[in-house]
Amino acid sequence: MKCPECGLVNESRVYDTRSKGKTIERKRECDSCKFRFKTYEVTEDQYETARNCKKYIPWSEGERITLVTLYDKGTKKEMIGALLGRSRMSVSRELDKLTASGDYFTILETTKKEA
Repeated sequence: MKCPECGLVNESRVYDTRSKGKTIERKRECDSCKFRFKTYEVTEDQYETARNCKKYIPWSEGERITLVTLYDKGTKKEMIGALLGRSRMSVSRELDKLTASGDYFTILETTKKEA
């Protein structure tokens, strides 16, 4: 499961599960950043609607920080994509956007000051 705060994949645990009609609600906590969030499990019929087809999911600030930090350390784009649950192309596009706007270097400086 991907944490919506820090963006890491498979770093969360389920601490509560409840059934709500045809939907199952799970409460999760990220092992890395301790952020708590909910996920919902639905049937295939409920999921396959026109509004769920190839929906763009914007990058969170935590994902951007993780992206810049890992890329600066020399981690390959494929590996970053696997960790964040994104494709290599999505990682490349976001790096291009951050570099063009100058935010890449701002994030890099901020993370180095905090370390």
